[in-house]
Amino acid sequence: MKINTPYKVPTRMNAVATLNNWPVYLLFCLVLCSGSIRAEQPAEFNISYAARYGNWLAQSERRLIYDAATATYNLRAQSKVLLLGTSVTTITETATFGWQGALPLPREYEYEQEGIGRRKRSISFDQKAASATTQVNDASVTIPLLASTYDDLTAFLVIKQQLQDAASEIYFDVLDRDNVKTYHYRVLDEDFLHTELGDFAAVHLERIRDENSKRSTEFWLAMDYEYLLLKLLQEEPNGRILQLEINAA
Repeated sequence: MKINTPYKVPTRMNAVATLNNWPVYLLFCLVLCSGSIRAEQPAEFNISYAARYGNWLAQSERRLIYDAATATYNLRAQSKVLLLGTSVTTITETATFGWQGALPLPREYEYEQEGIGRRKRSISFDQKAASATTQVNDASVTIPLLASTYDDLTAFLVIKQQLQDAASEIYFDVLDRDNVKTYHYRVLDEDFLHTELGDFAAVHLERIRDENSKRSTEFWLAMDYEYLLLKLLQEEPNGRILQLEINAA
């Protein structure tokens, strides 16, 4: 499903109360209205977020596009930390994946941090061989995959699928550098979240980490709009807070 629109919803429009108003539908054209469609492939989107990292202002965006020629999706997330309006650090993540059943089938993943803290890593998935090759700087290693395994970006699509199945405790495997880790998320509650675009029915989740971890992550997903990310709060080990909140789509 592909619908493109340049329309921007006026600030503080109540999206829940005006679903029959065509501009709101146009903004969230990626909502898939029937249960049967929701189980199929995801729709494209382009979302931007107001962001902050500690006392630093930031910009963030997420975009999903579909390439019909190769039958693959490309998911891109980029965040820029700003100083006096100039980017000092840019983090870009990209994931290329196919689709099988109701779940993504990862092919490639790349993480690149430019500016302060420059670093880079990537993953190439070989689904036929049930393996993946990770590369961090100049070092690479091939790892066997014993079960379905995802990257940090396609993980959000797995969360969506489990939420649609009414899961309250969510588990799946993610390849983190050269280690396969089981990610665990817990549903905390469901409520309306107020944003610049209006009030949205949202499910509130937290990531469950090792008890010794000093990082905490909570986020809110839009229940009526394909569980798109509305807001994220993450406390880093250094005490700084990373915050994202949707402001345009």
